[in-house]
Amino acid sequence: MNSYDFMAALVPIILIIIGLGIIKKPAYYVIPISLITTVAIVIFYKNLGIVNTSLAMLEGALMGIWPIATVIIAAIFTYKMSEDQKDIETIKNILSNVSSDKRIIVLLVAWGFGNFLEGVAGYGTAVAIPVSILIAMGFEPFFACLICLIMNTSSTAYGSVGIPIISLAQATNLDVNTISSEVALQLILPTLTIPFVLVILTGGGIKGLKGVFLLTLLSGMSMAISQVFISKTLGPELPAILGSILSMTITIAYAKLFENKDTHNRQNKSVIPLSKGIIACSPYILIVVFIILASPLFNKIHEYLKTFQSTISIYPEANPLHFKWIASPGFLIMLATIISYSMRGVPILKQLKIFILTLKKMALSSFIIICIVAISRLMTHSGMIRDLANGISIITGAFSPFFSPLIGAIGTFLTGSDTVSNVLFGPLQTQMAENIGTNPYWLAAANTTGATGGKMISPQNITIATTTAGLIGQEGKLLSKTINYALCYILVTGLLVYLV
Repeated sequence: MNSYDFMAALVPIILIIIGLGIIKKPAYYVIPISLITTVAIVIFYKNLGIVNTSLAMLEGALMGIWPIATVIIAAIFTYKMSEDQKDIETIKNILSNVSSDKRIIVLLVAWGFGNFLEGVAGYGTAVAIPVSILIAMGFEPFFACLICLIMNTSSTAYGSVGIPIISLAQATNLDVNTISSEVALQLILPTLTIPFVLVILTGGGIKGLKGVFLLTLLSGMSMAISQVFISKTLGPELPAILGSILSMTITIAYAKLFENKDTHNRQNKSVIPLSKGIIACSPYILIVVFIILASPLFNKIHEYLKTFQSTISIYPEANPLHFKWIASPGFLIMLATIISYSMRGVPILKQLKIFILTLKKMALSSFIIICIVAISRLMTHSGMIRDLANGISIITGAFSPFFSPLIGAIGTFLTGSDTVSNVLFGPLQTQMAENIGTNPYWLAAANTTGATGGKMISPQNITIATTTAGLIGQEGKLLSKTINYALCYILVTGLLVYLV
């Protein structure tokens, strides 16, 4: 690799950062320009060829549509149906009955429920659904996006029932439980810290911790302890799921026991009958049930549903794409929503009308997501992502462990996926470990740790948030806010990886 390869690989990233973060142009301007630039680089500099370039873009388009865009469309369709049937108001009242304190609501909805969705589904559900609920609860849309993006970090290592770490183990030929345990150790500090950041932001500063310091600490500890102990004994499938359930249980119990003493901003509460609450929450309950049943936790069902998939080879010599039709989170969310409202007597034609309106609303953001994934596939197949990682490792030398999380974060920034970042850069991390004589498990884990930090600045994830909140065009403004937190996250994890 020469310096020109490294600089060429930096161009799309620099364009995105400048366009979204500095000039603050909408993503629907910046991302297509970055895509066109990437196409020019891979054709004229990397000599990928027009045919292979077209196939890489087609691969990206299909990956962007299924499962990524379908998950977002399905989540917003669920929200729109809930809104149409006044269920969102009921859910809002239920959550208000847990607590009228916005800090506690953030710990329950964004941190607890968001991490649960990440653990069982991933693919944007952990951002899209909590954002919609927080907005319905009265949170300012931009702030709801910011909170959920910051939340959607450490648990993504164990998202989608552990797929990122399982994929990393396969890519590096390392023991999955050992990697899972190493990742948990590196994520202890970020997992403990993030709930405090959420509460401080919600409460308007350090003073926001008053009255909920213990709850905030327990919220982080429940996730961190789950990650450390469960990942070592049972593997990467359950830490995020069980940790988030524990966190939500603690939050609800704390609110019920101490709200009269320790919370503020109390409002008049209305009593919601249990039956009405269950009916209003039924789409979300079914979503969780379906996703868990289709996950590897229920192996027989999971293996059966895997038979309903298509395998398509698009790019020469690349791994084929596997399209899961029934086990896809997007399909399961849609199915749960349709079943729930059909059982309540909502006509299919009315549901179809709302779905079509959702598609129209999502058209622009779906195009942006497709462009982002196309950039990722172009950079992958042309070797540009490898050039980036190699350049960083050559420049950093013996300090490579410090920069290992940065490499993982770059992977997630470009692809929006912790899993893809692990597959791309996991082998590079283990090679770097061999070169400098350090533990390959530690640097492989560092890739995942950094990738979780890159999640909050990924254009793909930011687009999911802004689309859900109806803030299309404000992606740059949101990036300029999240990037500060991401840089601190990556810096701290880099120091931990280097010093420990």
